[in-house]
Amino acid sequence: MTSKVKNILIFSIIGFLIAATITCVCCVLLVKPKDQPLAIDCNSSITLEAGKSYTLNISCSDPEATIEFKSSNTKIATVSAEGVVFGVKKGIAIIRVSASNEKSVASKNISVSVTDPETPALPEDPSTDTTLNFEVNLEENISLFLLDKELEKAYADNVFNYVDFSCETEYGYSIQDSKIISFEDDRITALAEGSTTITFFPVADPSIVSSHSITVNTVPPTLKLTSGENLSIKQGNQSNVTYSIQPAYYTGSVKIDAVVSDSSIISYSDGNITALNAGSATLTLLLNNSPAKIISVTVTTDTSLPPSEDNPTDTPPNEGEPTPPEVTPENPEDNSSEVEQEEEYKINITTLSGCTLSGSTITVTSSNAQFKVSLKDKNGSTVNDTAVITDNVNLYKGLGGTYIIKATSDFSFTITYSSVGLTKEFNVVFQN
Repeated sequence: MTSKVKNILIFSIIGFLIAATITCVCCVLLVKPKDQPLAIDCNSSITLEAGKSYTLNISCSDPEATIEFKSSNTKIATVSAEGVVFGVKKGIAIIRVSASNEKSVASKNISVSVTDPETPALPEDPSTDTTLNFEVNLEENISLFLLDKELEKAYADNVFNYVDFSCETEYGYSIQDSKIISFEDDRITALAEGSTTITFFPVADPSIVSSHSITVNTVPPTLKLTSGENLSIKQGNQSNVTYSIQPAYYTGSVKIDAVVSDSSIISYSDGNITALNAGSATLTLLLNNSPAKIISVTVTTDTSLPPSEDNPTDTPPNEGEPTPPEVTPENPEDNSSEVEQEEEYKINITTLSGCTLSGSTITVTSSNAQFKVSLKDKNGSTVNDTAVITDNVNLYKGLGGTYIIKATSDFSFTITYSSVGLTKEFNVVFQN
C-alpha cells in the first residue's frame, strides 16, 4: 500500500470519528432536562425535637424546576417555602415535596417524626430536692356559660364565658375537644355547649400533668311577668298579659305558649285574657315547652268590687273606657310556698318550671325543673343573704338564687342560711 493511500485512509478514519463525536454532542444538547421525566432526590424520613428546625436537602433532575413544600399536619410540624421544617409538638407529619416544570410534575413524601425536647439532666446532689414544682392556679372543675351579648351585665352577675389561667413554670397544654373551649393568652373561653378537659404540663417534665374539667352551659332563661300573677276581671272584659325574658344576656331561642285550665271561664289570644263566665281558672305560660308562670284569674260579675292591684289593665274588649273596680280574690293560687323556720325569718321557695312544691317536698313534673330560693323576714321583705345547699351533684346553681334539678331519681338536700341560723331539709320526688 502506498503512502498516499495510507494517508487517505487515516484522514478518512479521523473524519468519521470527528463526525460521530459532533453527532453525540448535538444529541445530548437537544435532549434538555425539561424534556426528561422529573426526578426528586431527598431523605424519606427525618427526626427532630419539638422546638427545633431542620433544612431539607432536595435535588431535582431539572435545576430550573419549581419546588414546593406542604405539611400534612401543621400542629405537628411546619415547613417553609425554602424547605425548613420546624417541629411544633410530639407526633408524626408528612412533608410533601413537589417539583414541576413545563413538561412534567413529580412529588415525594418525607416522614417527619417530632419528639419531645430532651429533659436536661438534674444535678446529682442527694441533699437537694430535685422534684419539679408545678403549680397551676386553676380549679379542678369549672363551669362556663355561652355569652354573646350584654357581657357587662353577665359579668356583674358573676356569669362568665371565660376563666384566666396562671402558672409560673413554662408549660404546655392539650384540649380534649377544641370545639367546646379555646385557650389563648392564658385564657380559657367557652365556644360551644358541652364538657371537655384541658391538661397542662411543665415543658421540663411532661409526665407531670394537671387536668381540669370544663363544662359549658347556656344561661337558663326565666319569664318575668310585668302584668301580675293574680288577676280579677269582670265578666266580658279583657286583661293584657305582658312579660319579659330574663336575663338580658340570654342568647337561646324563645317559644312562648299558653294553657288555660278552664276554657269555659277564660280564653287567651294575642296576649289578652278574656273573661267569659264567673269563676276561677289559671293561665299557664310555657317557656320553651316548660311551665314558667301561672296566672290565677277570678272572673266576677260584681261591679262594686274595687280594682285588683295586679290588674290595672282590666278593660272591656274593644273599648277604651275604664271598667268598674274589681278586687283580687282572697286566696289566689300562687306558685310559691313559704316554709316557716322561726318567727323572724322564713325560707321562701318559688317553683319556676317543671315542678311543684308542697310543704318540704318538691315534685318534678317535667324536664328543665327549676326553683328559686330566697330568705324573707317577718314583714315579707327579702333578706340579702346567700343560701348554702349541700347537694351540688343533683342541683345546678343558676342566677339570682335559681337552681336547676339535674337528677333523674329522688333525692334530698338541705338549705342553710348561716347568718340567721336557719336550716331546712327538702325532698325531691319524680312524678311517675
